[in-house]
Amino acid sequence: MAHSRFAKNTESGKAPQHPAAPRTQTETGDRGNGFDFIRYVLAFVVAVAHFYGLTDTPRQGWWMTSGDAVSGFFVLSGFLVFCSFQRQPDWRHYARRRLCRVVPPYLFIILLCVVAGAFLTEWPTADYLTSGQTYRYLLANVFFLNFLEPSLPGVFSHNALTAVNGALWTMKVELLLYATVPLVAACLRRWRPAVVLTAIFLLSFLYAEGLDALYNATGNAVCLMLKRQFVSQLVYFYAGTAALLYFAPFQRNAIWLLPLALFVYIAHHAWGCCAYLYPFAWAALIVGTAFHVPCLRFASRVSNISYSIYLFHFPVIQTVLSFGLHQRSFWGALVLSLTLTALLAACSWKFVEKPWLRLARR
Repeated sequence: MAHSRFAKNTESGKAPQHPAAPRTQTETGDRGNGFDFIRYVLAFVVAVAHFYGLTDTPRQGWWMTSGDAVSGFFVLSGFLVFCSFQRQPDWRHYARRRLCRVVPPYLFIILLCVVAGAFLTEWPTADYLTSGQTYRYLLANVFFLNFLEPSLPGVFSHNALTAVNGALWTMKVELLLYATVPLVAACLRRWRPAVVLTAIFLLSFLYAEGLDALYNATGNAVCLMLKRQFVSQLVYFYAGTAALLYFAPFQRNAIWLLPLALFVYIAHHAWGCCAYLYPFAWAALIVGTAFHVPCLRFASRVSNISYSIYLFHFPVIQTVLSFGLHQRSFWGALVLSLTLTALLAACSWKFVEKPWLRLARR
């Protein structure tokens, strides 16, 4: 994992080898870290934050936002997915594993929403099934172009937001980030990790700053939408990868790196500073917590359904709100939404995700 190994191989004219990756239960079956627990926390933070947002309920304090949680997922992917590619650097195998992990449950939730929409819509069933909007929704979402048609006809029309699943915008970003892994791995065989990672971070920061400047100059909200897309998320994904590539020195210096990262995280949220350091602090906190808080390892003893929780929570919340249950009891509606989400996620894992993962391993 050490940087010197890359430098030595490069100077000798040989192709540098991938540094040894730390063991993770995701890849090796051991229970040596708390990544699964962190996944659950991030998934439920997104769900709770979206419940507050969809009910237009102000939150108290500056505790973790849905944006924090989403960027946390990108950090986790940067660490774990790059680790997976290091262990078996064959792009065909890598692509098959990633697609079998991500796409089947994604398609399942889209089809399920279309079917459920026939029972939730205010339109006559025949009109719903023959509406062009229904098929635009289906096609746009299947091809990860959720912004083209986020709503189904007559579904959630009285909710504050009519989008069926507003959380799916991250899926195209996630797949694009996955697609960069073989390319970046090839660059790492030619150049030092510090050079490659610095170039990625600069690209990501310049992209975000450029769109900010363009928005300030034009006032066009499209700039803000584009700002949160693929390129600006590279810094989070590869901040996780940086923790992997420099894992040994990160572990040796964790005793002072983690308190410093916590300070930067708090400063960013409380005082709005340290914006450029925040992605790296967030990555250090996530990876450091996973490897330095042993009590979190219990979550790895059971199958992890956090991905399905992320996919299902938004339409479940929208359904609960469409029946006005939050007006009777805010907390009751929240607990019901989270419970139904977890139950549907467990079913998705058993009947959709697990069979496809077994097929991918073959």
